[in-house]
Amino acid sequence: MSERTHDEFRELLGAFALDAVDEQESVEIRGHLSTCTTCAAEVDGHHEMTAMLANTGGDAPAHLWERIEAQLGTVPSRERTADSAGPPGRDDLVARRAARSARTTVLSVRLLAAAAVVALVAVLGNQVVRLENRVSGLQGANLQQQVARAAQRALADPAARHVVLDSANSTNRLAEIAVLPTGAAFLVNDALPALPRDRTYQLWGLVGTRLVSLGLLGANPTAVSFETGGGGLVSEYAITAEHAGGVVQSTHLPVAVSQA
Repeated sequence: MSERTHDEFRELLGAFALDAVDEQESVEIRGHLSTCTTCAAEVDGHHEMTAMLANTGGDAPAHLWERIEAQLGTVPSRERTADSAGPPGRDDLVARRAARSARTTVLSVRLLAAAAVVALVAVLGNQVVRLENRVSGLQGANLQQQVARAAQRALADPAARHVVLDSANSTNRLAEIAVLPTGAAFLVNDALPALPRDRTYQLWGLVGTRLVSLGLLGANPTAVSFETGGGGLVSEYAITAEHAGGVVQSTHLPVAVSQA
């Protein structure tokens, strides 16, 4: 069997977080997560959402249950037939609400939370794509250490593209970037000074003639992972200092720029 690509692994992360993959797939995914901090962060996010929903309690709203049913395929055929026949009457609505309440009671909270995660991931999928490779959120010291180790491995990888970012006002090196052939990339702070807490560094990439935000680095970054899309799409890099939360288009001069 040929090895899975990075994108193929990402398609399985939601199911993996819900223990919905077979044993062989689980072994392969765990191996991928041990070397890919971006996917590891995504799985952590799925687990946190599952825990949050499991601790919420109460009945699911009707519209959320409908999404869950669509994902799990649990809508009885007779109910689907009734839905297609025309607008439901008052008695139909009462009966359906009673049926939904009974199903919600029978299902465990764990299953409901897992199904909700599947529904939410599907709804949010397109929104995530439109974020133009926003940097993955780093949560916890352990994950930060994993990113730092992965960044050092990438910097030492001869197959990676290495980029140095110097001060815009001098030749002092402020940061360095390693871009792997897969498109995964890491930025390591060499000498960027810490900013006030209400400020953040923002990373930009030149894609063709368009300047694209690659993510927020924080007020005092160390090592940060991000995605470039692969294929050498980003030709130049720059870092600006912005208000916390970042901007869509910067009006500030860069504090650091990549070498030509």
